[in-house]
Amino acid sequence: MRPITTEDGKLSYITALNLSSYNYLGFAESDLEMRDQVVDCMKQYGVSSVASGTEVGRTAVVRELEQRIAAFVGKPDAIVFGMGFATNSTTIPCLVGKGALIISDELNHASIVIGARSSGSKIKVFKHNDPISLEQMLRTSIVEGQPRTRRPWKKIIVVVEGIYSMEGEICRLQEIVAVCKKYKAYLYVDEAHSIGALGITGRGVLEHCKVKPEDVDVMMGTFTKSFGSVGGYIASSKEVIAHMRRISPGSIYACAMSPGCAMQSSLALRMISGEDGTTKGRDKVEQLRRNSNLFRSGLERMGCEVIGDRDSPVVPVMLYNPAKMPAFSRQCLERKLAIVIVGFPATPVIKSRVRFCISAAHSESDLISALRAISEVADQVMIKYKWNGRPNVIASAEVAKQSRHPQLLNVVGCWEATHFAWKDTLTIEANGRFARGNGDEGCWNIQERDGRTLLRLEWDRWPTEELELQPEEGTQSPVIKAADISPGAPPSPRRHVFRGTGNIIISAGTPCPGTLHAKFTLRPLPVPVPPLALDAGCR
Repeated sequence: MRPITTEDGKLSYITALNLSSYNYLGFAESDLEMRDQVVDCMKQYGVSSVASGTEVGRTAVVRELEQRIAAFVGKPDAIVFGMGFATNSTTIPCLVGKGALIISDELNHASIVIGARSSGSKIKVFKHNDPISLEQMLRTSIVEGQPRTRRPWKKIIVVVEGIYSMEGEICRLQEIVAVCKKYKAYLYVDEAHSIGALGITGRGVLEHCKVKPEDVDVMMGTFTKSFGSVGGYIASSKEVIAHMRRISPGSIYACAMSPGCAMQSSLALRMISGEDGTTKGRDKVEQLRRNSNLFRSGLERMGCEVIGDRDSPVVPVMLYNPAKMPAFSRQCLERKLAIVIVGFPATPVIKSRVRFCISAAHSESDLISALRAISEVADQVMIKYKWNGRPNVIASAEVAKQSRHPQLLNVVGCWEATHFAWKDTLTIEANGRFARGNGDEGCWNIQERDGRTLLRLEWDRWPTEELELQPEEGTQSPVIKAADISPGAPPSPRRHVFRGTGNIIISAGTPCPGTLHAKFTLRPLPVPVPPLALDAGCR
């Protein structure tokens, strides 16, 4: 339910598909079985801890969460805070101070910027997600030393994010770790958007990039996104965590995390790590990855300028013109899609965008219907900046051009599809779409490549498959090229088949995950002969 203000000033509500929240793994749903345990916890400990963590606010539930998150990310100890933003802004000043150097990615979150400025340290920024720029910055800073005195820096710490929330990009962590080791700099990784969302088991960007936990000095994350709760954590060595408990304002002055929120985070962690004895957590992580890549691929096919990396649940689409922000948002809301538009000062003025956040709670039908609605809005707002002539719906001129090819005219119609994994009908439509008998859909196009005529089937849910045009068995009809056909030539009867390699996706939960390749053939279905039309005067 989203509240909106009507023209007469009254508050109204609209039910819409939520493509804007951080509910990555779906743990914020109210009907999960963990709800009763959270309610029982609040009955026992109360709604609020009503004290800071250094006094009496660190309840048994909070201590359990700290132990659980430390074990989950592979660090000796952890401390949790009641607010994700405050986790960065109150922690960074505890790690560095005057005489130290912070080297920060130029697109780091505002909480990191505020924490760095509050520390009193010298701050330098390197080019976004660029290890080469980072190395140049480190080398120059070590050679030059502190301003005026040229003394060596007391400490150098590099701060990056796992997933950058406005770009959807995944940190190039392996290369950054190698640079930090080379120059003996500390590394601080903000995993607010990546913990729970990346990696086979949801352990974040370190697992995704195959980096060992001991290679990162300080790991920060939040419970606001993947865990359906609030607050954040810092995981590091026991000495660093003990120092933060004594020094950090978030630990000394702020109210500790609510027992109910701590229980919600702990139960979500338990499910993700498989401690509940089920694969529900692992299935959620896998579902999120599939949904994110499905949605990203659909936006790319329709010609939108999508930025970021595959597997990221943050999927930004560039709008550029600030005037298109309200237009895109309102058109989506009319189609019952709740989305977030982002502009200045979060982004440069001419780099406004819409940011979709995908969840494991979305069904494939939810996302495919959303893509169809977004395609209509993108046409109206004119943001298909990368349209390549083969969007989800092929332009009518392109279909007409292909229809003049006698070997391709009869592509449109019903085919018998024989796949290694299934056998069904496949209906190819003149609007550039196709549909299998079971309801799976996609878009098609014809390509000429290396003297071959290829039919590309770009499935909405599955990887693209290519089939080559070949003569029907028992015929010697050659494959006719488009250049050999004179305009207006009569079409030939359908005497060809398409053969190629099909893809069979094996899920990650099986012993041999991946993609198998097998034969995929399209044969024309026989066209029924219409009955003879008898003269009305004949008896």
